[in-house]
Amino acid sequence: MPDPIHAALKWASHNRYTLIALAVAALPLLAGCAGMLDGKVQSEVTGQSSTAGEIRAVASLRIHEYDAQIEELRAKAASLERQREEIAAVANAEIEQANERTEENIALAETVLTTARESPILAAAGGSAVLGPILASAGLFIDNRRKDKVVKKLKTKGAE
Repeated sequence: MPDPIHAALKWASHNRYTLIALAVAALPLLAGCAGMLDGKVQSEVTGQSSTAGEIRAVASLRIHEYDAQIEELRAKAASLERQREEIAAVANAEIEQANERTEENIALAETVLTTARESPILAAAGGSAVLGPILASAGLFIDNRRKDKVVKKLKTKGAE
């Protein structure tokens, strides 16, 4: 049985230049593997080489930054919620006031209708008390439009 070491050395002696060429070709590959031996990994995002510890440190820092941002957003959300509640309280108070005024107006209208059924003279007085200011406002509005036309005519005649 032949010696395996002797057979390998005999083959290497016979193919020595081939082995030297393979060794020279393997040197760059081995140099590239050195980065793997020091525990560094190249980032796919930044392209920089970092160790696991560096990556953990950066990740921890970013987590703390994000936690701080989350706390700021929660504080803003709480502030906005308080503002919403204040606005809702004011709006509800205004709605209640409007409802009370509406109920007062309904009660007044019921009183006027009841009085109108009992006495036509009082109904006419109540109607004029309600319709009087409305009709007077309408009359003033119409009269002001008529006066505006007259003034406009006078201005156009004076400009000629």
